[in-house]
Amino acid sequence: MAHVHGAADRRLRDRRALQQRRGVHDDGLFLTHSDWSQDLVLASDDQDRVGPGLCWPELAALLEAPAGAAGVTDPHARLLLLLPVLGDAAVPEEAVGAVAEALAAEGAPEASEALARRLLQGHPMWGAEDWWFDDDEQSWLCCGDHSPRKVPLGDHLPPRQRAALEACLTPR
Repeated sequence: MAHVHGAADRRLRDRRALQQRRGVHDDGLFLTHSDWSQDLVLASDDQDRVGPGLCWPELAALLEAPAGAAGVTDPHARLLLLLPVLGDAAVPEEAVGAVAEALAAEGAPEASEALARRLLQGHPMWGAEDWWFDDDEQSWLCCGDHSPRKVPLGDHLPPRQRAALEACLTPR
């Protein structure tokens, strides 16, 4: 199981983590918090096929780890770990450079732009979808066939916890 503590860990009192799990009935990427009764599913490539779970602005907001954070703190490694959850049809051009830079930082050849573009096309099981920001819900939404984000992420959480979650997924 890999843990990536998010960019706004301090807002959630260091008890939130992104977990990747592999198991018989528990494959996928989940956002977890010790105060929550259940994990929030971002993506799963098991028989349920759930995704995409993040749009580019949310992924970008999670790249920088706060000082003293546990887990994976290198922004390049964080980007590559989160990339399979991404499925955004409108990634900005700077995303290509960010992914190519992350690939090179982790050992890929410097000329990785073509690979970066391919990776930004979305996971093969759900591809890239259209996202929009719902001002009323203060959340990014996606109507992809398999997306868990048809409803706001964490819509079942108490208001204070949901506000903290929204703050950590909102670009600054």
